[in-house]
Parts: sequence; structure tokens; C-alpha cells
Amino acid sequence: ELVKHNLRIIEEDKRIKAYQGNALDLSRFKDKSFDIVLLFGPLYHLISDKDKLKALREAKRILKDDGIMFVQYIMNEYCVITHGFKEKMIINEMINNKLDNNYKITPSRQDLYAPVRICDINFFNEQVKLKRIKILSPTGPANYIRKYINKLTEQEFNIFIDYHLKTCEKYELLGASSHILDILIKK
Repeated sequence: ELVKHNLRIIEEDKRIKAYQGNALDLSRFKDKSFDIVLLFGPLYHLISDKDKLKALREAKRILKDDGIMFVQYIMNEYCVITHGFKEKMIINEMINNKLDNNYKITPSRQDLYAPVRICDINFFNEQVKLKRIKILSPTGPANYIRKYINKLTEQEFNIFIDYHLKTCEKYELLGASSHILDILIKK
């Protein structure tokens, strides 16, 4: 964990051994040390593709053969829709060259997030040679309709959960979700 505050929270569970560190340099760990590796933040905070690939390679290096990696990403279209259109920042972001002609966000080192598209995720997996087990959206449309979800009755909420579980792996919906969870295996 990179953030000290998060590390303190993790360390409250005495069963977990946690370290402060950076996903770009896992040299404190030997090759093939772990059955499972979680990357639940680095790949949406690392700006360059080069750094994203480096983090994935480091995670793969410390993962045992047939080990499972869980990688979370923040998605480009969600950011364009929410920040650009809902928050009315689209013209400002275009003037500042934060979007290319295909509405792909082009973050700079000062930005907190570097969103991706499904094609980027597939490219990273190909480069690092990780095999996908499953890709899904843990949030689906929930972030778009949060204020409505919070007003649902218990019965309506249960129906929404059923809907989400039945659609969270639909490939055609993944790119518009806020986050994607890619579950991979090291072969």
C-alpha cells in the first residue's frame, strides 16, 4: 500500500502483513512468492502506459505459477460522461487538450487518474502475457444513478442487485462502467 492512512487501516487486522511501498518496485519480494496479487488502485493512478505495464510485470513476477491477479481500472467513458458532461467540464477539458479526437482522456503527470478503455486493458494483458479468467464491472450503472438507488425500496433494490449480477459481465456494457475488475491467471 502506498498511502500511510490506508496502511494503518489494513494493519488493524492482525492476520494481514502489510507493507508500505510502490507497485512499480516490488523488489522486496522474491519471484513467485504469492498465490494472489491485488492491484486495486495503481493502474488508475499510474499515468503512463509504461508505468502501468511495469506495475503489471512486477505483480506477475511475484505471483506464483497458476496464481490469480485481480486488477482494477477506472474507465475512460465514465470519466468523460461524469466529469465532462454531467459536471459541464467538457469544453474546458477539450481546450486544455485533455481529450483526443476520439474522446480518449490524455492525462498529465499532475492528474490523479489515468482512465483506460477495454482495448487498453487487453493490450496490457497481451504485453504482460496474462490470461483472463473473467472481466466484470463491480459497479455497473450504479455510479450514474446513485441518488436513485439510494431511494429504492428494499424490494426495488433487490431487483437492482439481481439486474447488476446478470449484466456485470456483459462485454458491451463494460466500457461505460466506472470501474472494471480484470481477473487474470499467470500461466
